[in-house]
Amino acid sequence: MAVGGICGGLLRIWVAPSTQAAWFSVIVGANVPRLAVWAYLWRQDRRRWRCARIGFEGEPARALGHAALMLGAWSIFWLGSSGPAWSPAQRLGGTLTSCVVGGFEEFVFRGLLLEAFGGLLKRPQAVLASALAFTLIHLHVESIPSWPHIFLTGAVLANLRVGGLGLGWLAMIHAAVDSAFFFTGFNGAGPQGPRYALF
Repeated sequence: MAVGGICGGLLRIWVAPSTQAAWFSVIVGANVPRLAVWAYLWRQDRRRWRCARIGFEGEPARALGHAALMLGAWSIFWLGSSGPAWSPAQRLGGTLTSCVVGGFEEFVFRGLLLEAFGGLLKRPQAVLASALAFTLIHLHVESIPSWPHIFLTGAVLANLRVGGLGLGWLAMIHAAVDSAFFFTGFNGAGPQGPRYALF
């Protein structure tokens, strides 16, 4: 009985909900396990690897420039969204969740994984492997048309990390891009039209 309940809960998290309210509750509810896993990985990193410090190395102007470019590119894509708008409470919850997601995913994908791949592969291959892992973790919640964009976003963020930009800057860029979604319609853009092609 308990095992069935746990499996059902995990399945509800993995299978993307179809309604806006259900999707929002799943994405916000996932903050608790997300923060728990982040705390565990951070502790392990401090003890063993020391490779994923959330710092603000690099030039602030460069970081802000890349943030503006990435936010602009994703905004072009999201302008093709449709469906119901998010409520003010959902926008606030979504923005706070985006901050958690940005920090967690940058720590994992551009911190721990990129460093691990860098020890096994050449730099371009490590960047691509990190971007692929980043895309795979998003397959269940993102629409098919956004998968190439997620891969490219992961590759750009990995290149910025390899180029010396700190994880703190990357987390802020990531959070800003994710937060922008909550200021568009719930239904993602389709794979057609000039906005999709431009992105």
